[in-house]
Amino acid sequence: MLRILLKLVNMPKYFYFLFLISIPVIMNAQPERSATAGTYYLKNIRETAAGFQLKENGTFEFFFSYGALDRQAKGQWKLEGDSVVFQSATDPQKDFIPGDCQSVPGEKITVRLAGTHSGINPFFMVTLIGPKGSLEKTGSGTGEFSFDKMEADRIRIQFEWCPEKTYEYVVSNKQCNLFSFTVQPSVLDVYFNQTKMKWGSAQLSGRLPFSGSQILVFEKGS
Repeated sequence: MLRILLKLVNMPKYFYFLFLISIPVIMNAQPERSATAGTYYLKNIRETAAGFQLKENGTFEFFFSYGALDRQAKGQWKLEGDSVVFQSATDPQKDFIPGDCQSVPGEKITVRLAGTHSGINPFFMVTLIGPKGSLEKTGSGTGEFSFDKMEADRIRIQFEWCPEKTYEYVVSNKQCNLFSFTVQPSVLDVYFNQTKMKWGSAQLSGRLPFSGSQILVFEKGS
């Protein structure tokens, strides 16, 4: 402490003034975060459980459960005015791991999804995108999607249960007509991408990445 005081005495007046006016900012930041931190639970939505846990170190955890569907997320949160901003730690581009593409006999383009099961396969949608248009397939119970041959620049994969996320694969080898992707467990993670929710009166309110225009309210637990 004595060393700090000596440094302050010898500090030029301009920097000393800056130091003094910064003290309230530094001291107020931590109490604001402490007041916001806590566990918030979804209100007034039947048959649905969801909540945020905001930790004082700036990380958060989120859970969502509706029927047989369970989703989750982890990441960072920060205060921005009267809002809390959420950023997920996971990258949706890592939800699908591409394998080596192949050139096989036939006039079809096939996209295979591995790491799934028949219960969720019908909820995937695969789209081939090229300079002359696109072709879309949904609801393959086997996880295999077959298209008439076309010039494709990209393959887009979406999962109906996670509408906020889109995976795209760039087709670099135009000779290939068989593409394989392994679906990762992270496909069910909710993707918060600078998502803002209002904070006040011990509540969070706003739209979740997958809730469309619906405003949801989360109340802080005691």
